[in-house]
Amino acid sequence: MRKFVVFFGITLACVLFFSCATTGAEPELEPKTETAAVSQSVSTQSPAAQETIPDINARYRDALILDGAENYRVVYRDTLSRLANHRYDRSNGFYFPLIMLASGDTVTNPEKIIPGMQLRIPDLKRNLADPGASRKIQAYLGEIADWYERQGNSRTARGLRELSVLR
Repeated sequence: MRKFVVFFGITLACVLFFSCATTGAEPELEPKTETAAVSQSVSTQSPAAQETIPDINARYRDALILDGAENYRVVYRDTLSRLANHRYDRSNGFYFPLIMLASGDTVTNPEKIIPGMQLRIPDLKRNLADPGASRKIQAYLGEIADWYERQGNSRTARGLRELSVLR
């Protein structure tokens, strides 16, 4: 009988431990009403917190000089940062939002580009050499950095902020 009690106690402890470890939360003693929490979080968010990439892109449509932009068809395993790193002489993969912006409404989520998408890759040197375009690009990268910060991706936000600082 004693072995059974010890076995049962260990089994119960394992079940509780693994259920908490996989959900990342403590066991709930009282049920929560998710609808109240969701509606409250939505209503208290500022308009900037609800902003999407297409919203930000719409404000900066005229920011880039597209003369000399290259057309590109996405292939398997492409990412925007790899394209930016490759096309911009390995200078910095964090210039990927410029490809997003130049491509119009093609990319709505920078993390999800799919084979066959048609992208436009702007001439980075030409854009950074133009004072007006450069200022707009820096502001745009700053807003995209804020968006990434709200998504919980501080690494990408940090890389974008480094580019958004006036030089």
